[in-house]
Amino acid sequence: MVAPFAGAADRPGLLPAAGRLPGVARRAAAVQAASPRPAGSPVWRCVMLLALGGLQGLIGWWMVSSGLSERVSVAPERLAVHLGLAFILFSALIWTGLEAWNGEDHGRPPAGWARGAAVLLGAVFLQCLLGALVAGGKAGLVYTDWPLMNGAVLPPADWSAGAGAFLHDQALTQFNHRLVAYGLLIGASLYAFQAWRWRVAEGMGFAAFTLAGAVWLQAVLGIVTLMHAVPLWLGVLHQAGAAIVLALATANLWVVLRAQPRLFMSGPRSMGL
Repeated sequence: MVAPFAGAADRPGLLPAAGRLPGVARRAAAVQAASPRPAGSPVWRCVMLLALGGLQGLIGWWMVSSGLSERVSVAPERLAVHLGLAFILFSALIWTGLEAWNGEDHGRPPAGWARGAAVLLGAVFLQCLLGALVAGGKAGLVYTDWPLMNGAVLPPADWSAGAGAFLHDQALTQFNHRLVAYGLLIGASLYAFQAWRWRVAEGMGFAAFTLAGAVWLQAVLGIVTLMHAVPLWLGVLHQAGAAIVLALATANLWVVLRAQPRLFMSGPRSMGL
């Protein structure tokens, strides 16, 4: 097995580039806060974006400091925290932009659809964090065969560090990354199938199909990237793909939460079609 979402997994130097997001966030939030705004507009979100940008700078230093003594690379768990906060900021910017452009009207979608879209977004975010652990531990430079890992489903893991093996063991971090990727493929595919079956409208179907397609493309790209020992250009492309998938999952949840009950009233398609 190769980690389908492992991409930049093996070029840890690529991932801290996400730390540049705070600068973009601060500039975007400052421009938005300074522009004329209608009554009731979410100025507080701009303040939160600015605060997250400042926190990201602190987290970045905390991450870098782990590589200044006794090691020349940053700690995988700190890399994951840094990337995770950057992606939270990234999703928050997308959400804020969508509401600034379209307004803050909210619908009443069935709980199952809202829950499914939220779970997909959470799973994509988790997969990004697991990719950071693979990157920090350079796990993507080993076990470059697929669908097995050096001929085994799971190579022997080093449990001498106890639960720390989930953060540092190369075999275990890559295996977890693969496992969640397979779960995401299944989940996104089922979600898109349900969107087709229930004939949802007003952008929900398009969002579901686009997200599922992006997840599949990202998985294929991850496999190709890892089996080629992560050349720089493929690693960068795969990391960009992760950000795109996260953006699509964020937009998909936003679309679902704005949906009205009437969009779900047409009933399911006949499975004979």
